[in-house]
Amino acid sequence: MSPKLRTRPEPATMVLLATESSDWIVLEPGLESYASEPWNRRNLTGFAVATALGAALLGASYLGVSSEVQLKDQVPLLDLGIAGFLVATAGGVGWLAAGIKAVRVRKAAAVALVRSRFGSVEVAGPAGPGEGFVAAARMTRYHRPGCSLVAGKDVSAATRAEHSAAGRRPCGVCAA
Repeated sequence: MSPKLRTRPEPATMVLLATESSDWIVLEPGLESYASEPWNRRNLTGFAVATALGAALLGASYLGVSSEVQLKDQVPLLDLGIAGFLVATAGGVGWLAAGIKAVRVRKAAAVALVRSRFGSVEVAGPAGPGEGFVAAARMTRYHRPGCSLVAGKDVSAATRAEHSAAGRRPCGVCAA
């Protein structure tokens, strides 16, 4: 007996952007699903191997240096310890870089999903093109008046060109 072929499409998957109990985050049908943690087994294995190798090199260096009396005999073993520290550090940096990259990819996918569903969201502010951006004197970014990052702060309004001339960049939260 041959297997049955599906003639009806699968029902639409529910949109889940964040859950605490789920192992997977599913955006919508046809889009990539993401694990709830930003790291995968390859990242974990690389981190664990680098950390274990670094610790082993540091341990060997310690045991070797502690048994030598002369500095000239200790220097190669100290170099081994430095190499162990660098290997362990490289593993940690690789682990963090993989997590940062995964978070950036997920953030871009979430922003694209929200924009595709709701379009561009504008914050109400003063009328006039190019006006209505605010910043404080020591801020490095300028914001829309409704941005949560400037709520309750003493800010002054200026045009986008004036903020750019002052060396400020647009806020990444309110998309100024």
